[in-house]
Amino acid sequence: MLQNVGKVRTPSVTTKLVGDESEDKIRKICEYLMEDDIFIIGVYGMGGVGKTAILMHIHNRILPENPASNDVFWVTVPQEFSVYELQDEIANAVELENISKIKDVKSRACLLDRNLKKKRSILILDDLWMHFGVKDVGIPLEKGDLKLVLTTQSLDVCSKMLYQKQIKIEPLRQPIDNWTLFSEKLCFGKELPSEVEEIARSIVDKREGMPLGIIEIATHLRGVEKVHEWKGMLQKLEDSRMELGLFKRLKLSYMNLGDPQVQQCFLHFVLCFGIDLTKTNREESIESFIDEGLLGGIATQQEMHDQNNTILDKLRKASLLDDPDEHVPPMIRDMTLQHVHPMITGMTLQLVTSTTHMVKACLGEVPKGMEMLVKLRYLDLNGTQIKTLPEGVLGKLVNLFLEQNSSRKYQLVLNVSREDFFTGDNKRCIIIGSCDGVSTRVDGEIGGDSCALLPTNVQELKVSCCGGVTSLCDIGPLENLEVLEIEEWEMLEELGAVHFPRLWNLNITGCSKLRHLLEVGQWLPCLLWFEIKGSEELEGINIAAPKLQTIVVYECPKMTRVVEWQWLTTGPQDLQRIYVFNCAKLEDIIAGPLPRRATSLLQGLSIKGCNNMKRELLTSDVLPYLPFLQSICVESCEGIEVIIGNGATIPHSSSFPELTFLTLINLPELRSVCDGAMRFNSVYWIDVKGCPRLKSISLQLPLLDNGLPSPRPSLQEIKI
Repeated sequence: MLQNVGKVRTPSVTTKLVGDESEDKIRKICEYLMEDDIFIIGVYGMGGVGKTAILMHIHNRILPENPASNDVFWVTVPQEFSVYELQDEIANAVELENISKIKDVKSRACLLDRNLKKKRSILILDDLWMHFGVKDVGIPLEKGDLKLVLTTQSLDVCSKMLYQKQIKIEPLRQPIDNWTLFSEKLCFGKELPSEVEEIARSIVDKREGMPLGIIEIATHLRGVEKVHEWKGMLQKLEDSRMELGLFKRLKLSYMNLGDPQVQQCFLHFVLCFGIDLTKTNREESIESFIDEGLLGGIATQQEMHDQNNTILDKLRKASLLDDPDEHVPPMIRDMTLQHVHPMITGMTLQLVTSTTHMVKACLGEVPKGMEMLVKLRYLDLNGTQIKTLPEGVLGKLVNLFLEQNSSRKYQLVLNVSREDFFTGDNKRCIIIGSCDGVSTRVDGEIGGDSCALLPTNVQELKVSCCGGVTSLCDIGPLENLEVLEIEEWEMLEELGAVHFPRLWNLNITGCSKLRHLLEVGQWLPCLLWFEIKGSEELEGINIAAPKLQTIVVYECPKMTRVVEWQWLTTGPQDLQRIYVFNCAKLEDIIAGPLPRRATSLLQGLSIKGCNNMKRELLTSDVLPYLPFLQSICVESCEGIEVIIGNGATIPHSSSFPELTFLTLINLPELRSVCDGAMRFNSVYWIDVKGCPRLKSISLQLPLLDNGLPSPRPSLQEIKI
């Protein structure tokens, strides 16, 4: 028969536990409490990992059925610890009112000792930060008397309290457990809309199995319904602009290190070596501590190593460094000596979020976690060996200083959360995910808080969501720029008087107000590739680029023609390909009056999804101007009836001497390839699909001696 306990001194509210590991810990602690020879149990782990929740479950659910004790007392230890205050808290828990009349600590201890010995009891001390002598407080710990269970973030406190058994509480390992806890706290397990759930799972993943962090975020998000609000919350978490109670708990571990040297080494370690300490970077950390002067005094190399190991052990015992998870693969566990939980990294970096300037010489790479420096505005990389800024680093950076005349390579990524790739490793490259403006350094000035200041020697530049630029010339001269990609510059109206003498690749996406390209008299002498997408005001391409080879146009709804004949035959001498996709009002690829005695080197035409084009793609009178055309591809253009229509001045029979590939797909009104017979002397491939009204392909074929037509020797395949 199970006995009832005498008193229950704790809040009855508990947090629902998830995961098999939590139940295993509860079962093990209860087994220890049943053993007569065990009377001090230490429960330790990182702040927010669930130590208190597990002990409350033991107290509220299991201990009332435990015949080993008559009374269970719960005491939350004051952070400002003193024996006197702890005595008061224990006295309140056991309802020992007359202790307040006694001022002498030893007399109070005797009174507590006598009271606690009367019955077999369990005393739970939650959140202990400092060890103490149990006899000094008045806690009787002898066989058959009281049992003491304490929770702490410090393994050192556990050891100095002379525990007999210790239990380590670790973060949740299974993603399903993290999600279950979040869902229960947010909406009692109800399903979320799919788009919201995707964002929510990203938020939960960033808590890395920390129950307190998951519960906090779920509480913040209760009642949030709009997708943009969820995205805003995710962005706040990524930018570390949310002050979490979890961080406050973790900061206590840092503050209770007590030793400024150990604290400085911890900050340096996290910033410079990230979350995993391997055998290799453990040696590097020692050298780094020495270089930074963090290992004090005059000592031998071995003594320095010993100091370093002592410091790392202190961090481990404070739950700021952790041993590798025993559940990870052995190969990885063998390579990793210690691990820093990402939440501790976040807490650490919040300690330095007030930093606005960072100048660091002789660095080979940016310290890990610098994306948490949300107030950083100025970064000087002069004199460093830094070549890469990792994704997501420096969310508010507005001024970046590099040697302006240096040929040193770099790849810098600012304000970017998506995955991007550079065209090559041997370039000076910058990606900016968002900013109000971009500019180069002029006369030693620096940009304002809304402007990202660029090194003038950049070769490859990709900038998205730049809301304050109306003309591309505002960037300033970039003598070395070779590749420029701009996306969603909502105020951009023109390219203007740009000076990019080496630019060969220009890609413009989502600049809805762009209506003009270069100013008269301006040119891009080396441009080979021009691609534009989503420019709602642009009506045609007229860009001075004598070496241009390829034009690609996507989704420009006001564009009625891609280029003019006059521009095509007098401007870019090497233009080889024109690709046009989904331009709703497009009437002609090439428009305007035909020039006299001029030809184009154009080799390929491709058009898709342009339903406003009526009847013919080209007319036969333009064929002499396109003698090198090799490929024609027309797809999903509802109005096209014939590919080559009759012209006004050219005879009924004409030819494409170099045409090799002809592709016709999903053209519901197509009735003929050409009006009349057409000679295709070099055709290699004809592919026709989804053209229900096309009954035949009129090809003028050579005749054999017997008068019968003969297929062209070049023709290899016709697919219908």
